[in-house]
Amino acid sequence: MDRLVLAKRRASRRARDAGAVMFVVTMTLVVLASVGVYALAAASVEMRTSGNERQNTQTHYLAEYGVLATAREMITSKADNTIKRMQYTDPALNPDICPLSLPGITQRVDLVQRGGCLHTLASDTSDTLLTGSWATTPTVAYSANPPIPFSPGITPGSLGPTPMKADFYVELTAAIPWGKAPGYSDEWCSYQMTVTAQGITQPLYPPGTDLTGQYGGEGLETQRARIIAMPIKCQH
Repeated sequence: MDRLVLAKRRASRRARDAGAVMFVVTMTLVVLASVGVYALAAASVEMRTSGNERQNTQTHYLAEYGVLATAREMITSKADNTIKRMQYTDPALNPDICPLSLPGITQRVDLVQRGGCLHTLASDTSDTLLTGSWATTPTVAYSANPPIPFSPGITPGSLGPTPMKADFYVELTAAIPWGKAPGYSDEWCSYQMTVTAQGITQPLYPPGTDLTGQYGGEGLETQRARIIAMPIKCQH
């Protein structure tokens, strides 16, 4: 067959196949673009998940710090004063009820009948259960001002390069006599009580921004333990 005829046939077939080649190339590009978009989305979700897990861990240890610090303080001379304050009915001496363990109770006499109540916030230096080395701020704040994450030249705080408020709230309830205090004279007793500690982590946003995300991103964890407090003056 004439070579010219064959060449024309091949050219004709290539012309008919041009649209198919374009379609294959386009679909390949679409698939590659989809893979890239998926990879970006997966990385973004993974970063958010990692951040949430980190904040969850930080909140967990803040709550645990509250339980351990209070347990340590309740085996010192401060235990006796704490029990007395829990049993005060004068609002000037014990001005707050405890919302965590006793929700909805508004009458102070109810608190006394249930073993008393006392609570404090770790950052409240005017009235705290913690003294000595336990009274130090549990975290070092991220010092960027205004509070912008990953600000250049700013050293990360205890919770990383993100502005975050960290605190814990401690509540003491249900104090009941638990016998003589071991190692002390007969005038000293021990009490068993419930410690409820709530760790709090809250992201801080720059001034003027919507605070909905700030409270929506707040981390809370509650831990509870029964501890023995002593020495406490026996009440006869």
